Parts: sequence; structure tokens; C-alpha cells
Amino acid sequence: MGIAIQRGYVRSVGDSIAAYLPKLPHDGKQEITIRDLLKMRSGLDADDEGPNSPGNEDRLGQSADWMATIYAVPMKQRPGAKYVYCSLNAFLAEAIIENAAKVALDEFARVSLFAPLRIAKFEWRHVPVGRTTGQGNLRRTTRDEAAIGQVNLNGCQTSGRQIIPRA
Repeated sequence: MGIAIQRGYVRSVGDSIAAYLPKLPHDGKQEITIRDLLKMRSGLDADDEGPNSPGNEDRLGQSADWMATIYAVPMKQRPGAKYVYCSLNAFLAEAIIENAAKVALDEFARVSLFAPLRIAKFEWRHVPVGRTTGQGNLRRTTRDEAAIGQVNLNGCQTSGRQIIPRA
């Protein structure tokens, strides 16, 4: 998301997700910010640990249309109020990047992050609606994972080049 902001595809993590997700129901979801998604504080009734949660990752995985399924998940609380881990938040953040940059997340990551880190071989799962999952399911080598860790230890720089905004 930081790279998408740096490149001008997304304005700010303070933006409403409604600015980037067409057809988002205005049933409280328009109050969710990108920051809420990134902090797992969307307020959606989505909990990967709760088997009865309407936004549980397993339910999402069974869906033929992830966006429609997510749009149907009700709000449970005010956005920002409580941390609840759910893959749905990461998937929505991914969808925002794809919509704003008009490119699949794996291609965006290949050009913007992986190529500068010399990560050439990776695979990210795609879902039935032609999107990258974004909430994990990224196959890469241990050495490549170490390169991602090292760039973070180096202040988001590699070879003297800032590839991820520090902010």
C-alpha cells in the first residue's frame, strides 16, 4: 500500500475504502478507511477464528464471487474500534491496489517490490473473480523471504534505493 501511495495510485491510508471499491454498499462500510483494513480494525463481522463469522476466511474461500461475498458481510462494530484478524481485510486492501493501479497485485509487486529485491520466482494465488488473494498464499523461497526482511531492517532500502516509503 505504501508503494501504491508513493506512486500516486492511492491518496492516503485515511481514505474511505468507498473511493476505490465500486458498488460498495453504503451500510456503514463507507466509514472504513484503508488504515482500518491495514490494522485489522474494519468493524466487519469477519473473524478467521470464528467458524460462524459471516466474513470467515473459509466462507470466503468457498465463494465464486469474493467481492459480492465481502459486500454482503454486515458491519459488527464501528470501524477502528477493535482489532480482529480476518483475511477479508487484507483482500480488500489488495483489491484497492488492483483497482487503483489497474494491474493485478502480483504484477504490481513483481515490478515495484520483488524486482528491486531480485526476487524472480514467486506465485500468488488467484481467486475465481480474477484477483490475487493478497492475504497470504504467496509462494517464495526462504532466501526471498529473508530479502523482504532485510529490506525492512535497512529502512525499506536496497542498494541505497528507497523502494518502500519509510512512512
